[in-house]
Amino acid sequence: MHHLVVECGRRRLIFIRGLSDQTDAHERETGFQREIMRYTLDLPEEFMIDGDFSPETAARSMRALIGQRRDFDAVLAADYLMGIAALDVLTEAGMDVPGAVCVAGYGDGHESAQRGLTVVAADVIEQGRRGARQLMGQMRGLTMRGVTVLSTHLIPRNTTITPQ
Repeated sequence: MHHLVVECGRRRLIFIRGLSDQTDAHERETGFQREIMRYTLDLPEEFMIDGDFSPETAARSMRALIGQRRDFDAVLAADYLMGIAALDVLTEAGMDVPGAVCVAGYGDGHESAQRGLTVVAADVIEQGRRGARQLMGQMRGLTMRGVTVLSTHLIPRNTTITPQ
């Protein structure tokens, strides 16, 4: 959010939700809402759109929103594949990314790098280490509790910054 609001100067953000019953989707949406309040941004209810961690659902929701209004200047998706879907819809609609609208997503994969999508990514090597340790512990009979939280980092790419 700091990158979008402060560095890119965006004030009218769309959030594409994940599945409401998944912890990571809930945490990302809660974090987005908290940052909206922190930066005292106006967030119309219709700027929170469904994505369900499905590129098809995200694209359908973006098309519906663009058909009604275009007074937004950034899109943050709860998943990078939904971010790519939003990027495709914006491009099809003739909207300038990143000039008029910045786009970012959570997570990172080769698709986001290929498309130049700005992402907030976790350290996947550390994620693998922790997962392996937890699996080995379970194989030894240990019970795993709680949620594993990884630190994240911003990877700015062409959807929020103009290439030099």
